[in-house]
Amino acid sequence: MQRGGKYPDHPDWTADVCERCGASLGWLTETGRIGLFHDPCMSGGVVVADRDADNDPTQGRKFDGDKLRYDLVPWEPMNDVAAVLTHGAKKYAPENWKYVRGARWRYLAAAFRHLVARATGEKADPETGLPHTAHAICCLLFLGWFDKHEEVVD
Repeated sequence: MQRGGKYPDHPDWTADVCERCGASLGWLTETGRIGLFHDPCMSGGVVVADRDADNDPTQGRKFDGDKLRYDLVPWEPMNDVAAVLTHGAKKYAPENWKYVRGARWRYLAAAFRHLVARATGEKADPETGLPHTAHAICCLLFLGWFDKHEEVVD
């Protein structure tokens, strides 16, 4: 384990860096680790914060290296996605999208329209004022739901 750079807002914090792959493993304060840490190079999928558990019986262990990494999802845009869903629930009805005839191809077409609008420089949907990317994400989430529920006939 190497000590890396300084955290910009907290000069007393230092970064841990994996010696094997060079990935940042999180930040250390003077009193210890903060946040969620994962080290893909450790055997057995031990979370980095649990590394010292082998030597200290008062420290817990958690084998979650094979779990989904929700910490990798950029959550900030999800506020816009929720705003799009809220707009749709008010305009139509909550979860109305599940009952739209031809939903699979119509939401695919809508996702493309929003992505093309964004690609050609229009950031916000004129009707809602919300980002085209958030609208496209909603459409793709709907398509993902339909993929998981193929029994639903649209």
